[in-house]
Amino acid sequence: MPFFYYEACETSGHPQSGVLEAGNLEASHLAAAVVQLEARGLTVITISLVDPQRAREAKQSQAFHGRLSASLANRWQWLPALESMANELPPCAARWETEKLVQRLSQDMTSEQFLSDPATVRLLPLVANEEGAKLDVSRFREWLHAVFRSQETRSRRRKIWIYPLVLTLLVAAILVGFANFIIPVFREMYSEFGLLLPAPTLLTFWMAEQVSLFWLRTLLAVIACAVLAIPMIWLWRKYALTNRLFGRLVAGTESNMRAMAKLISTLAELLNMGAPMNEALPVAGRASRHAVFEKAAKDLAHQSLDAQALGAEGYALRLPPTLLLALQVPPGVQPNVALLRELAKVYSDRAQSRRNVLASSFPAMGVVILGVFVGFVLLSLFMPLVSMVTSLA
Repeated sequence: MPFFYYEACETSGHPQSGVLEAGNLEASHLAAAVVQLEARGLTVITISLVDPQRAREAKQSQAFHGRLSASLANRWQWLPALESMANELPPCAARWETEKLVQRLSQDMTSEQFLSDPATVRLLPLVANEEGAKLDVSRFREWLHAVFRSQETRSRRRKIWIYPLVLTLLVAAILVGFANFIIPVFREMYSEFGLLLPAPTLLTFWMAEQVSLFWLRTLLAVIACAVLAIPMIWLWRKYALTNRLFGRLVAGTESNMRAMAKLISTLAELLNMGAPMNEALPVAGRASRHAVFEKAAKDLAHQSLDAQALGAEGYALRLPPTLLLALQVPPGVQPNVALLRELAKVYSDRAQSRRNVLASSFPAMGVVILGVFVGFVLLSLFMPLVSMVTSLA
């Protein structure tokens, strides 16, 4: 049966658009479709025949946005509860983030604006499970606990870098001590003997000079490098340059696992609310905050989900095969939301495992780095002595 997409105007002047399922009308009977719309009190502006698949997606999208708009319109019934639950949290990043989110939701917001902001998309579990005026406090408490666990994970991830920072300060302190008390003695001794110094010794003496004689210039250079490193790291993460350069070699890193868990969990909540696949994928991609995954999800939304098309487009190189297999369902059938949620949990657990491995490896790596540095300095200082003793022998 034919489907017609129309844009019309109500008697009050309010614009309206949608898809008309024309029953047993033929594709050429646009006039009969116009008559049906006018019988509803609409003044037709434009009307055109559309593909049945696109028509089903448009109707599904219309129903999804209607449900989301209704939930947002009733947010005043559950927003105070969200704020109250946030106040129960101790002063921490989770509380401040939730308070900022409450303030954002207190403003006028359409369903499109809600979906365009990755921060508000995190509320989908609450919106999806909210039923009319009934307030389920356990949903809010569970959601806030999830936010709190997420913030704890971020805090632990930051604490992982405390050890490398302490190690860097220790190396700097050793270098300062060597540069001011030990290396000058060796420099004066070698100068008296007139020895031809090897390259490692010259490098050590040069570093000592920068620290002891030109300490202000060295300090300013370190500060400048640190200031420049912050935007460079931000840009590197924003555009996911690690993935662009190394591809599948870094597919199992903690950051990729975490981003994929966010993408899949958001996709599951959107599909649970009835969002069409071509609309849910781009929103889930933005929620992942990963440039490569966001582009892959956006491109995938406009492609066929059969195995041949996926292989031809190369999505298996950017998205995990397990997700692609979960999305390959017959036309008109929604993917298994429970399966997607379990898959998101798997990726979240993998990210936690990678993080634990990284944290446990830092002490050993620190000992190795410190040992290599101290060993290089000592070896470079005694190399001329070894050469001199060998020559005398």
